[in-house]
Amino acid sequence: MQRMRNKVAMALVLTFVLFMFTNGDLLAQDYKECVKLLNYQKYNEALKCSQDLQAKESGWYYPVYLEAKAYRGLNQKDDAVSSLKEAAELASGEDETFSVLYEFTHLYYSSWANKSDRKEAEKYCVQAKGVASKPEFQAKIFSICGKIYFKTEDWSAAERDLRRAYNTDKNNAGIAELLIKTLMKRNKNKDAIDLLKKAPKNANTYAMFAEVLIKDGDFKEAAKNTDACLKLDLRNKKCMILDADANIGLKNWDDAIKILQRYTVMFPGDWRGNDKLGEVYLYDKKYMNALSYLKVAVENTPLKECMPLVHYAEAWENKYVHGGKKSVDLDNALTAITGAEKRCPSNSKMLAVKARIIERIKDRDRGDIEIDCDKQPNHPECKKLAEAEGK
Repeated sequence: MQRMRNKVAMALVLTFVLFMFTNGDLLAQDYKECVKLLNYQKYNEALKCSQDLQAKESGWYYPVYLEAKAYRGLNQKDDAVSSLKEAAELASGEDETFSVLYEFTHLYYSSWANKSDRKEAEKYCVQAKGVASKPEFQAKIFSICGKIYFKTEDWSAAERDLRRAYNTDKNNAGIAELLIKTLMKRNKNKDAIDLLKKAPKNANTYAMFAEVLIKDGDFKEAAKNTDACLKLDLRNKKCMILDADANIGLKNWDDAIKILQRYTVMFPGDWRGNDKLGEVYLYDKKYMNALSYLKVAVENTPLKECMPLVHYAEAWENKYVHGGKKSVDLDNALTAITGAEKRCPSNSKMLAVKARIIERIKDRDRGDIEIDCDKQPNHPECKKLAEAEGK
């Protein structure tokens, strides 16, 4: 009986070899067409192509694997999982096994919706690492595992895997970018700067370099990097804001204003640009201009953000002090700082501004004479206000 089974098995193998010999070129051509459709993100066509290929040659790993990738592209998660399980049964050798495990990892990472997806992504990440002996496999799996740990805010594990990915593929700007972000999350600014100096550059890495340099107070060098970033991507929002920050650090108010005016024209409803421009006008003592932009920032700022309201309160306070002592301006300042307090009750800047406004309201209600700081800038109260505003 065993001898008969061996003969049957051998006959099947010979039949398959003969089929592939006579039809291999056609199958290879069909396979390449399916891969091309996937690369062009024509997922419906790729799905049909892979299923047609399966009909021509059932039990072949690659069409089933391509079918799974097409389902992932179509966001049909359950179908993708089913196809991957079938592909796993057909897989043989390290290349095919790794491809399935990597695709499982990618699928659960890209469709991450709950703790179960996270658990599955981490599980397949670990399994794929175990069979990734080739450098190209290591770069892929350590990169996506690093992304998983970055997403879960496990910065130590993210750094470990992203370093391995980067050391395997040092020309990959995307891996370098995420590793630098991770180092910054871990407050390893020196390591981030060292990597930024030698890593491949794109607009995002220039932006990150500028961000680190601004934190370290090197505004001149930061401005060089924002300039390089904007040469690559003129509409890069982060680089425009950082360019303004660098010029603010250098006290180049006019340059900062020009940058931010262009930003607010390009992105009129963006709260960050309007808040930053209003803040610069505050520094430059142009309070009406500050109020105009800060009003837009407050109207568009997310509920979790409070600083635009703090800046708005400061602008009204300054208008009150420098613009005729109108009670309505002080009332507006109180309204703004009260709104800020609801969002960030323990913020030190908010508390300082609130204390000043409360004292001014007390003075006003007692009928105390307010000092005009434009006319008496050397008065102790005016000096104290200027010091609090960082002027």
